[in-house]
Amino acid sequence: MSKSFPLPTEPEGVIPSLIERFNSGKIEAMMALYAPEAVVVAKDGRTITDRNEIAAQFQRDMSFGLPLKANVRHVFVGDDTAQIVVVCATPALGDGATLLGTIGRGAAHA
Repeated sequence: MSKSFPLPTEPEGVIPSLIERFNSGKIEAMMALYAPEAVVVAKDGRTITDRNEIAAQFQRDMSFGLPLKANVRHVFVGDDTAQIVVVCATPALGDGATLLGTIGRGAAHA
């Protein structure tokens, strides 16, 4: 039986859920965190809005088989939006990579 990955219900639960999904190696589980209109900023600074390209980026990083570790530095919440600042450590992203995610209420999307 495949593992279930419930969506987080609070902003503080997004990063632990993202880490669990990334480390599972299951791209479908990872993509479930991202809204259809999600935007990801690539390492080279360009914005990616195509879901297939976003999935390909994650698949490439996950294919190394190395665990993602992260330290949540700040969670800022205002009304129905939260911004999360995370420092990650994985060779796929580069140690000390700082990630920033914005989520809206009703959808736990990073």
